[in-house]
Amino acid sequence: MSNNVELSSELKNGRRALEELPNIKLLDDWLWDDQKKKWVLHCRLSPDVKQEGPIPNSTDWYILVDPQYPIGSIKFYPSKSGGIKETYQHQLHNGEGEAKFPWRTGELCLVDPFHILGRPHSQIEPLGGNDRLKWHFKRALEWLVQASNGNLVDEGEPFELPDYPISNAKYQLAFNENQETYNTWKSLKDRTGIVLLSQFMNSWLVARIFLSSTQKELVKPDWGTAIMASRDTLKKAIWIRLDSLPVIPPWGAPTTWGQLRQLYEEQGFDLDANLQSLAGQIRDGYEHPLLVGFPIPKDVGDSPCRLHWLALSLPILSYGKKVPNGFRPNEQGYWHRDRTSLLTNTTLLNWVDSENWEDEQLTSRGRLSASFVTKKYTLIGVGALGSAVTEILVRGGVRNLTLVDSDILATGNLVRHTLTMPDIDKKKARALADHLNLINPNAKVQAISSDFSQLEDEELRFIRESDVIIDCTASNEVLETLNTFTKDGDGIIFSFSIGFRSTRLYCFAVQKNKYNDSMFHKNFEPWQEEESKEISSDGFPREGIGCWHPVFPARSDDIWLMASTVVKYIEDVSARIVQVPDFTVFTQERQDRLFTGLRRIT
Repeated sequence: MSNNVELSSELKNGRRALEELPNIKLLDDWLWDDQKKKWVLHCRLSPDVKQEGPIPNSTDWYILVDPQYPIGSIKFYPSKSGGIKETYQHQLHNGEGEAKFPWRTGELCLVDPFHILGRPHSQIEPLGGNDRLKWHFKRALEWLVQASNGNLVDEGEPFELPDYPISNAKYQLAFNENQETYNTWKSLKDRTGIVLLSQFMNSWLVARIFLSSTQKELVKPDWGTAIMASRDTLKKAIWIRLDSLPVIPPWGAPTTWGQLRQLYEEQGFDLDANLQSLAGQIRDGYEHPLLVGFPIPKDVGDSPCRLHWLALSLPILSYGKKVPNGFRPNEQGYWHRDRTSLLTNTTLLNWVDSENWEDEQLTSRGRLSASFVTKKYTLIGVGALGSAVTEILVRGGVRNLTLVDSDILATGNLVRHTLTMPDIDKKKARALADHLNLINPNAKVQAISSDFSQLEDEELRFIRESDVIIDCTASNEVLETLNTFTKDGDGIIFSFSIGFRSTRLYCFAVQKNKYNDSMFHKNFEPWQEEESKEISSDGFPREGIGCWHPVFPARSDDIWLMASTVVKYIEDVSARIVQVPDFTVFTQERQDRLFTGLRRIT
């Protein structure tokens, strides 16, 4: 700590404002920490807590503040001397941390919910230098009161896991658990077994198949094409399933093998017996994960709805001739060395970052409606508009999508296509399917790299089974071909095309069993003359030098604007907000040469 850096007037004002709070005592004034590049206040907080509660009447804290105050972070850490040692809800793991710092690692979570959007809500957290620091101190005092009363979380709040201190493992673990797989787990008596993992994108291990201790397949998550495409030898890990979350009260993560053993014993399980029974399957001289599973609810107070897996990295278990003196190189000798040397009660746990890649969780930041994403889609024509539409669909949670296009990606396409230079000279449908499958680990995007009018019977049958067929080709031939096989079955056919210079978007929707291409042409005819006039007036731009083929003029921002409108239109029709058959035209509007948006004109 030092005081050689100049203290801003805002920080001085923020500290003075604390004098108005009676439950705060400054133990040191602002000191500059050159390693953290933060200003630090050493304080004692003395909230009105009950004598018999878990929180002492007075606790010491270090508050770290960015030098740009009143902007930047404000963080509260318990002092190593006189601070709380336990971990509570809304607090990071409260470990000892680095010896060179006088504070522990258990930062309090004091920000309001609006902060997750990247900007504090001004009506809740003040932004001025006179008030913001004081507001955080008030929140810290309230946090201590609620922690003492055991009221840090209420029923109905989103369920929160404890903060597990993540080690510097070479990998992270992904799993796929939802209500359906949870129902399967509930029906099983197995408590331990082997899980097969595949390598994905170098640093991720993905849980592919859960096996019993006797190699019987128990649960096989429904992964998408990119995950299932892995042909590498599957890596083995041990899994163990508990009845409830392994947590050290009030809300701490176990950090040693001894603590984990005790938590298992409290739930009626013998951790060593479970590990010993399966250790022989992973004695190969490599590190292997251990997965610890337990049921969790969506919200506090609700019934469990899915299984969650924590992961930790096991040390390299004994193998070959690595046995203690007096023991033979067999399972008994190996386990004796494991238990007495590698997995002692004081051995630290190497927690590994694990994530649930289930659909609903991955798309929680922006998901299309549930009824929308569960349908099976075919999209014909993956040019500029089609590629943008598919990108939005897959990012919104659509899983089952078939692409039909025979074209090859040319360099000139890159100005508005979602594919990139490594895809030049590749079949658009195949390259785009590969790209989309890497967007969502649950996506199952397939490609048919053929002309739609020349598909094989099996390909046509596959498309007939689609709930939604989307035509983005602007081709009369495609519209005519759709006449030949869409009479049967439910579902919707959409056709989208963009007007000259992307000033208009033409949308057509009809039930599959009522489709006839003449319906589109009848509605489009009044607009065709207007399009022809605009083309005659401006003409098409040409690509390259000399007498090259003319190209359709449209900027990428216009394409994405229209693609977004396409998806919203499909969603509205699917929800029957727009009744079919329907022909709708959207047009770009400008006022005084300024863009004002899209207007629906029919």
